[in-house]
Amino acid sequence: MHEAASLVLLSRAGLPQMPKGPQEETSEDTVTSHLRAAVGGDWSRLEIQARSMAEHDLIRYCKEALSAMIGELVDAGPPLRG
Repeated sequence: MHEAASLVLLSRAGLPQMPKGPQEETSEDTVTSHLRAAVGGDWSRLEIQARSMAEHDLIRYCKEALSAMIGELVDAGPPLRG
């Protein structure tokens, strides 16, 4: 999960961004620091991967990662009632 989030965050580098308020800037810095610590030594590899990944590949990667995360949440959650 941290790797996917880091890859998405790093893929935004160089793209135009909407103006942010002071709280949003602090929040993004906090998220970036947290993700960098969570992936450890893989951060550099993810930076390179993010720069070299085509947009359609990034979208597919995100969809697959999101689908896997949802599957894990469903598997870990309480049984569905029917």
